[in-house]
Amino acid sequence: MPAQKIAVALVVEPANKAGELPYWAASWRADGRPVKRRLGPAWLAPKGSADAKENGRTFGRDGNWVARKGRVPTHALDESDARRQAEDLQAGWAEQVKAQERDRARKAQTFRMLARGWQADRLKRGKHKDSTATDVAYTLAEPGVAHKRGDGESRGLVMRRLGDRPAHEITYADIEELLDEYDELGRAGRTINKVRSNLRAIFKYGMDPRNGWNLESNPAVWTEKRVEAGSGGVRFFEIEQVEAIAHAAATGAWRADPVQSTQNRRQLTLENEQEENEQLAELIRFAAYTGLRQSELVVLQWSDINVKERTATVERALSGATIGAPKSGKTRVVPLGAPAFDALRRLRRRPNFTHPDDYVFATLAGDRPDASALRRRYGQARDAAGVPPLTFHGLRHTAASLFIRKMDVQIVKTIMGHSTIKTTERYLHAVRAADLVDKVTEALTPASVSEEDRLVDQVRALDSDARKRLLEQIAVAA
Repeated sequence: MPAQKIAVALVVEPANKAGELPYWAASWRADGRPVKRRLGPAWLAPKGSADAKENGRTFGRDGNWVARKGRVPTHALDESDARRQAEDLQAGWAEQVKAQERDRARKAQTFRMLARGWQADRLKRGKHKDSTATDVAYTLAEPGVAHKRGDGESRGLVMRRLGDRPAHEITYADIEELLDEYDELGRAGRTINKVRSNLRAIFKYGMDPRNGWNLESNPAVWTEKRVEAGSGGVRFFEIEQVEAIAHAAATGAWRADPVQSTQNRRQLTLENEQEENEQLAELIRFAAYTGLRQSELVVLQWSDINVKERTATVERALSGATIGAPKSGKTRVVPLGAPAFDALRRLRRRPNFTHPDDYVFATLAGDRPDASALRRRYGQARDAAGVPPLTFHGLRHTAASLFIRKMDVQIVKTIMGHSTIKTTERYLHAVRAADLVDKVTEALTPASVSEEDRLVDQVRALDSDARKRLLEQIAVAA
C-alpha cells in the first residue's frame, strides 16, 4: 500500500527589506506538528500596485499579493516553480526523516540483541547440541556471571567489548582486537577459532533477510584464523623474519602489482607509494621491537618519544573509534632498543607531520592509520616474505619472546604492560636451550671455594712460625 501523500501549502512571507520581493515558503504538517521551509523570492507584487497583473490570482493569508507582470527572472520563482520545489522539498524532508528513524532503529539493534536472537534460533531449530550450546553460552556470557562450577566468574570478553555496540557498526578491526585480547590472555588457537566461528555465524544470521536485521556485511569473515599449535606455546618471529617482512613492505612487494610499469604514471604517485612502503616497513619493525599493541601504535605521537632517553611513553590507545587509556589502564614507558630507535630516526626524515602533535605513523594526509587497512597491508607483506602466517598481534608476541631471552620476567612484564606475571610467563618457552648450556653446566658443577675460604685453608697449612710471621705482617699493614 503506497504511503499517503502529505499536502503541501504555499505560504508568502514578507520581504526582508523594503523594495525586495517577498518569499515563498512551503508548509505542511508531520506527526501533528507544523513544518515550514523557505523556498526563494516570489515573483509577486502588492495587490493594487502597478506591477501586479490585472485580475491575477492572489496569494497570502489576506490575499495581499498578486502575480507580478513580466518574465520571471532566474533568481525568482512563480507559483508553478514554487509548488514544484515545495513538493520536492517535502519529499526529501520525509525521506530524510525516514532515514533518521532507520538509523535510530539500527543503533538500537545492538550486538547483544543479535547474538541472543541467533542463540535462540539455533536452539529452536536444533542446530546446537548440548555441548555446543554450553560452549556458545560460555562465549557469549555477560561479564561477571558466575561459573557453573567453582568460584570463578566469566570475563565476558565478547559482550564486554561488543555487547552494547550497534551490530551494523562493528568492523573487522573491532573483531580482530577482540581476538587479540583472547590471544594475549593465553587462550589456545583452537579456542580463539571457536570464538571466531561463532561470530561469523552470528553476523551471517544478521545478513539473512528473513531475520529482519538487514546487515550488509559480515565483518568476522575477513579476520584471520589462528594457528592451532599443539603444546608449542606462543608462536613468534625471529629477527630475520621480521626484517624479511619489513623488506617486503619497503620494496612494495605487498602491493597487488608491485612490478607494474612506471611509464605513464605520475612521479608524485610513485613518491607517495614509496613513502607508504617505507612507513609500513618501519611500523612493522617498531611493533616487533617494542611490543606495542596495534591500538597503541596508531595513536602514538612524536610528543610521546623522548629522544634523549630513547623511550616511548604509552598513555593512550584506540578502542573502536575512541581514543582512551591503554588496555591496562596505566601509562607505561617503553625503552627503545637500537632497531626501534633507528626506525623512528628514518621516519623523522619525512618532509611533513613531524611536529609533537603529529602521529608517528601518519598517513599521507596526516591522519592516524586505519586499523583494517594496516592489518591487511601487514598480511600482504608477511605473505610476500614467505614467513609463517602469524597475525599482526604476532609482532607483539615476537617482542616479548625476544625480550625474555635476555631480561628478567618482571622487567618484561613492565615493558609489555601485562596485567599479571602469568601472562608474561607464557613466553618463557622462547628462551633457547642452547643459550642455557653454560648456566646448566655451572649448576651441575660442585660449588667453588670462595677466595676467603681458600686463604683460610692456606694459612692453616703453614707451620706455626710461618703463621706467626704472616699474622704480624697483616697487623703491621692494618
